[in-house]
Amino acid sequence: MTNVAGMLGLTTPRDAFFTSLAKFAIPARVVSSLDTYVEPPTPRTPGTFSENLGLTGPSHPPSLSERNMACLKVYISSSLFLAGSLGDSWFNVLETLQNADYVLTTKGAKPPSSKRNTVGPGAPSTPSRSVSSSGQPVPSSSPQGQQQSGARHPLLAELDADSLQHSVQRLFDASKNLDDSAFHDFVAALCKLSAVMVGMQSESESTETLAAESGSTEELPSSPSLALSVDAPHRRRVSGIHLARTLRSGDFGINKLGGVAKLNIHRLIYRNPEVAWDIITTHLLSVIKHTLAPPTIRVQAGRILDDILTVVPRNLSTTGDLQPKVQRRVLDVLAQQIIPDAQSSANATTIELRRMGLETLHQILQASGHTLIVGWETIFEMLGSVCRPANPLPPPPPPSSTDGGSTTSSPSTSRKPLPLGYINEKNYATLIKIAFQSLTLVCDSLSQLSPENLRLCISTLGQFGRQADTNIALTAAESLLWGVSDSIQAKRKEVENEPEYSALWMFLLLEILGLCTDARPEVRMGAIQTLFRTLQLYGATLSQDTWDECIWRITFPLLDSITASMRQSAGARDETEPALVDVDPQWDESKILALQSVGSIFHDFLTSKIMNLQSFPRAWEVFVGHVQSSWLNDARSISPPALRCLDKAVKALGSADAALKEETLTALENAWKACDTMGEALLDSRNAAAKDALRNPFTQDSLLAYVDVVRSIRAVTRQVQNKEWELERLKRLMVILKGVLTYSQSPDFRPDVDALSPVQAVVMDAIDDIDLSVPGVPSLVLRDLSEYATLPFIAAFDVPTANVGAGDALASSTSNGAKQTQARSPQKRVTYIGLAKKTMPLLVDLYLQFKENAGIYNDGTLEAIFSAYAIPIKLKYECPPASKFGKDQPLWKTATANFLRIVKECGSQIQKLGDTITDAQVEGIWRQIVETFRGGVLADCSAAESLPLEVQEAEESFDLALIAALEIDVIPYLGDVRVPDYIITQLSRVLQLGSRIHEVAEYQYRPPSPTSPGNKSPRLANEFEKMEVPGDGDVAEGTTEPGKFMSRERFSYWCFDLLFLICSDTAKDRIEARRRVATLALPALLDRGRATLTSFVADESLRGNLPFSRAREEELLYVLRKLLELRLWPGTLWAAFSDNPTGYSSKQPVINQNLNGSELIADAVKRSTKAHLFHFYHVLCEIVAIPRKTPSTWTTVSSLRSSSVDSSQASDLKGVLSWNSTASGEDKVVELDARTLVKECLKEIGEEMGVGR
Repeated sequence: MTNVAGMLGLTTPRDAFFTSLAKFAIPARVVSSLDTYVEPPTPRTPGTFSENLGLTGPSHPPSLSERNMACLKVYISSSLFLAGSLGDSWFNVLETLQNADYVLTTKGAKPPSSKRNTVGPGAPSTPSRSVSSSGQPVPSSSPQGQQQSGARHPLLAELDADSLQHSVQRLFDASKNLDDSAFHDFVAALCKLSAVMVGMQSESESTETLAAESGSTEELPSSPSLALSVDAPHRRRVSGIHLARTLRSGDFGINKLGGVAKLNIHRLIYRNPEVAWDIITTHLLSVIKHTLAPPTIRVQAGRILDDILTVVPRNLSTTGDLQPKVQRRVLDVLAQQIIPDAQSSANATTIELRRMGLETLHQILQASGHTLIVGWETIFEMLGSVCRPANPLPPPPPPSSTDGGSTTSSPSTSRKPLPLGYINEKNYATLIKIAFQSLTLVCDSLSQLSPENLRLCISTLGQFGRQADTNIALTAAESLLWGVSDSIQAKRKEVENEPEYSALWMFLLLEILGLCTDARPEVRMGAIQTLFRTLQLYGATLSQDTWDECIWRITFPLLDSITASMRQSAGARDETEPALVDVDPQWDESKILALQSVGSIFHDFLTSKIMNLQSFPRAWEVFVGHVQSSWLNDARSISPPALRCLDKAVKALGSADAALKEETLTALENAWKACDTMGEALLDSRNAAAKDALRNPFTQDSLLAYVDVVRSIRAVTRQVQNKEWELERLKRLMVILKGVLTYSQSPDFRPDVDALSPVQAVVMDAIDDIDLSVPGVPSLVLRDLSEYATLPFIAAFDVPTANVGAGDALASSTSNGAKQTQARSPQKRVTYIGLAKKTMPLLVDLYLQFKENAGIYNDGTLEAIFSAYAIPIKLKYECPPASKFGKDQPLWKTATANFLRIVKECGSQIQKLGDTITDAQVEGIWRQIVETFRGGVLADCSAAESLPLEVQEAEESFDLALIAALEIDVIPYLGDVRVPDYIITQLSRVLQLGSRIHEVAEYQYRPPSPTSPGNKSPRLANEFEKMEVPGDGDVAEGTTEPGKFMSRERFSYWCFDLLFLICSDTAKDRIEARRRVATLALPALLDRGRATLTSFVADESLRGNLPFSRAREEELLYVLRKLLELRLWPGTLWAAFSDNPTGYSSKQPVINQNLNGSELIADAVKRSTKAHLFHFYHVLCEIVAIPRKTPSTWTTVSSLRSSSVDSSQASDLKGVLSWNSTASGEDKVVELDARTLVKECLKEIGEEMGVGR
């Protein structure tokens, strides 16, 4: 009847028949009994007391009888037969099927039984029972009995729960055969049923529980389908299910809706969305967003929706106009699941639904991403919705200049509203990871994206780059944005697309720039690397306008932003903070990387791109200003990279075209001004207080890089201008280099004993690079190098200890043992020894190169050189060791050897240059030469006494070079008329003191250094007043004390020899000069000889037969022999004691014949070549009158006379003990005593006077 009514279109009878069948198939009592049924507990014993009394409830759940099942089978068959015409009646049919499913599966939660002979999910294999009005089962006939009595009716076949459920499923499977209208009605009824049931279960939970779960007591607006819910009593009557205490694990309508949608997937794709798509997706979304619905129902709806959305793109044809429309529909629905509403609460269920949606998106992209035509903006919106806002960072300072302005919008101006919060970090991390996987897939399909979509992709990548997961942020900043850059550049090659994609690429750079100040160092470093790798790779293809934007909107703002972030990290109170010394070292590393990258960009593109910009002068000024600021204000670890950055740029200027010469010179001038300012800061820091200087000292690496920059600036300037810097600038350069060399606050000094430290080496290289052909430059370089040679002796210092202020606190808490250990640790010291060993020979080479340049004589340069050598020569054994691990020559030997090389050339050059050298400078040069020889001759050699004898002898022989140089290179030129008398006199005094054999009271003083004529006259006059004239003076008082003998006896005799030599007439060259020297040196010789002779006479009278020491006897004999051998220039003694020694040294006035006899004889004697013997006449008489045996010695002579030693014998004796004497021929050994020698001297006096003739 139901089928007939349906076929005839009789709606009312049809529905009435369906209602009757439904009541017979699923009695309301069965449904309500199932709801109140409680599973009995398992009994402990086979039988209990309560069971015997009949107090227990039914032991089996209520179930359907065979008749109920038969009616249900008919009901399903009729529904299947009339499926195409049911229309709105589908709701009642589906509600009945829902109740049947509820009963057959025990409240829809238990799986169907595998036994085919049961009539209910929990029924045993006993005869079926029907349910009475009281809800108690009643016995019914057994199927087995019916089979025995006769054949069963076909309607009674296959009445088990599984078969019925399969029948129900066939009904839903038949939906694919319905036409569009009937299918629409079917789906609408299914959604309506689901909405009613969801509404019932939503109201079953208390408002308080929902508020606690969702965090809000406000109910969000329900979907239209959920709004169809009727009041609770009606819902209970229609459904027959009481839900006061039962919360179902899933919804029947939603479950079946998913199956129907999959069976009709092509209908969803290719039919009008009004047929089924809109109603299905709208209902599922309404359930998902219904916060009062049970979580399981919402998750079920989300799973069904995701399954549908995943399958649709896979079955979509790639041809025709339908593809973009369907893709848009899919992504719009998925976006509603993923993107939270403004009022939605972020509970666990919501997070799970979003996670499921993101996984669905990932599956769609993975399977069908290559076919997507539209919806990319929706995808990026979904992915970006899971991102948290970045931590607030210091806003970047305004651009350094507005010259490079552009209309390109910044990524920060189009940010989406902040996403809602998350329950915990775990949920947030889960969503981020899933979303990032999808974003990675998107970046594999960049070629499909339009410019606007690429812009959204860049913004989304920027958002992920700011998320808490460092790995994700780093991948976004380094890898994915780099891939986007490649994609943009590939499309930019097309001429028509170049402007659009250039603007897009700039947008990409701005987004990366935002990540360059991220709080995490890994992300920062990755973003900076990506930014500059992109610029470096594609810089050659960029237009001038793009480069202008890159300079003013990327490069300089990056440095500004990092500096601002560093200041914020350091807690700087204001912009006047002097230095960022407390910054996190990782920020330092970021700025170092940025500076290095900027330097590479300038080096690679300066001449080809940047210098062609109209804003280049301003850009270069800002660039140099950043480097200067880093040197002055940043931590010292940043200074070297900053300077290396400038160095690269300066070197790049050298390859600029000739057309850019003016721009190049201007840039070099700005760079030098910055270096000058930095050098001034360095010089000022040397004078600062120790505490301030140690606060942020310049490191050796900083100084090294600084000198390299200066060298590059000078080299490129010389290359461009084809000439050296002006002298004034070179002077400033030398001042700065000296400041660098003597900077004493660095914490990282390198050893500089055996070799130059890196800073010293680069300073010397900078000096070597200077063109010495510029007038005045040789003197400038020589003066500074001579000062460098003195640094080991006047500027060496111990390296300052860091943490000076914390030293006291540390010492107070340190044990005594630790203190002793610290005290034993060697103090690091800067010695400049390697520098001195480098500069001393270099001074000689440079002097020999410019020895004919009168400038180095007139400006005091040569004096400075001699002064530098004088220090180590005078210190001698007090000089610091010349090497730590090697066996280098001592510093004083190095200085002596190089000093003598210059002296060898100096005298002849002064004479050659003549009047081009002023008299004052000639005086200064010779004064310094004599002073240097004074230091070498009179140096303290007491330390050598502890050396082995062979070493002492070698050291003494080395000093012989000083005496030889005096004889050969100094004495011949010292007699020049422009050399003042006091200098020659001073040299003679030096030799007088150097010839001492033993210490006596008379020689306990050292002659002062020669001074200018204005200061020397009183001193010299007093000295000459003390000198004795012949025949005057008394013999000194004697002593029996042996006295202290000098350690270097041979050297003393060499000095004595030279003193005799310069007073004699032996040399025949440069006679006038030599006669002048002899005249001025003779008083010193006479004093020295008189001291020896008079002290012997005085001591001998006291000692009696007590013998003298060997040294005293040899000294006496030596003096007597040398006096006997000495022949003066005629008139030398007369001139020496006159009022004008120099004037009368070569020619004396004629003898005044008006003098009386004795005066006439005395005047004539002083002009004699043997006048010195007359000077010692009295003391010689004292010696010859000594009654005891006088000192004697053995010597060799060529011939002997029977009576006495004549002049020829004296000639043979000449030089026996001299430093340059040699024995030759078949000489005989004879003994000579003092009395014999004195006799010979007296005989010489007699012969000179003509006595006996």
